Amino acid sequence: MPPRWRSNGAWVANLSILNRIRQFTDTVGGFRNSLDLSSAMGPSILGRPVHESSDRDGTIDAAANNYILLYGDVRAAYTIVDRVGLSVELVPHLVGGNRRPTGQRGLYAYWRVGAGLINASAVRLLNA
Repeated sequence: MPPRWRSNGAWVANLSILNRIRQFTDTVGGFRNSLDLSSAMGPSILGRPVHESSDRDGTIDAAANNYILLYGDVRAAYTIVDRVGLSVELVPHLVGGNRRPTGQRGLYAYWRVGAGLINASAVRLLNA
């Protein structure tokens, strides 16, 4: 990880992977110095915060890529953009499940949102 992105680095993983990491213990049954997932200040690995993401892989399959852990400055690497304005259209005749008119009117509303990786050098993925 380049030094520029390390200062705001954070870990992102699925809850099942985080639970596996919680099972790492030393010889006397305590967490190793690098793992502190039960702290009152929030979970951390190597002194960096840990965040849960259900979109990360939660199981390890030997026949596929398993991107189980992400580390980096997520704020610098990923962005979400909302297009200004909500579009609303009138639907003069609503139809039911049988594709016949129900005698009702309705509104169709949509809002455009986009997201994507803008700086791949700010994050790293672990493929187990």
